Amino acid sequence: MSNFEDKLRGADAEDYPEKWKPEPGELVVGKYVHYNEIVSEFTGKPVGIMVIESLNSPKRLSVFMNTVLESQYLKWMPEVGDTVGIKRLPDRTNARGQPYKDYVLRIEGRDAPVPKTPHFLSRGHDKPDYSHLSADTHQDAPPQEASAPAQEEPDDDLPF
Repeated sequence: MSNFEDKLRGADAEDYPEKWKPEPGELVVGKYVHYNEIVSEFTGKPVGIMVIESLNSPKRLSVFMNTVLESQYLKWMPEVGDTVGIKRLPDRTNARGQPYKDYVLRIEGRDAPVPKTPHFLSRGHDKPDYSHLSADTHQDAPPQEASAPAQEEPDDDLPF
């Protein structure tokens, strides 16, 4: 019998490892195994789950995604086998005054997140070219958007 057959015999439908329930300041470092979604029993909406094989213990953990972790996931785009670190930061308050759990996600060996595709390219359009206009007609070009203020980088003391 092969190892694959052994693994298949031990598999259960929708079997997820223990849920990671961190307090502020706690972190998990491990190998990224996979991502999946379930439908929340409470909201009826999809909830992302990242499964990580912890390097600190011989077990896998389910990391349930909130909006912050989803954003970090999309920013860094981990690949299966990457060593990822997730740290629970102190709770924050949004613009409406509601508290939320804050996180930071990093990938070992990467100094920066995956470059973001400009929104106009993701819609299949080329960047507008106004170079054919003379200097006195540039007022017809759309106004340049003001750049967003720099955001404060969260505390990042992951071990890599």
